[in-house]
Amino acid sequence: MPPTPSSLRNLKIGTDICSIQRIYNILTGSLGKQFARKILVEEERQAGSTKLEALTKWKDYQGRLQETEKVKQSWQTGKMGEKGLEGGEVAGMKILAQDFEKVDRDFSEEEKKLKSELMRTAEFLAGR
Repeated sequence: MPPTPSSLRNLKIGTDICSIQRIYNILTGSLGKQFARKILVEEERQAGSTKLEALTKWKDYQGRLQETEKVKQSWQTGKMGEKGLEGGEVAGMKILAQDFEKVDRDFSEEEKKLKSELMRTAEFLAGR
């Protein structure tokens, strides 16, 4: 049975063929930048490209999050020596023990924004 016009209304060019979620998962993984570079044309690969910028921000975020988690774990287990009483240092910033909750909230908000940017990038790439 051929498709009816009403069934074609929600069909988007390109996105019906590939999975946006799968592309999103690739982008957030270790090969995200390589994947995007293969799909984007030269003009889109230039510095300042919002598509690659989202990936760069994501990798930076992940590095800062890992560093923060290490400091928190060291502080919680008392392996920071005298610094354990004060907190620790994350990305050059002094973190006090009571600040960890605020840091977690800030990271959570940043993660939501970055994931939204990456989803838009995945949607764009799916249409290629």
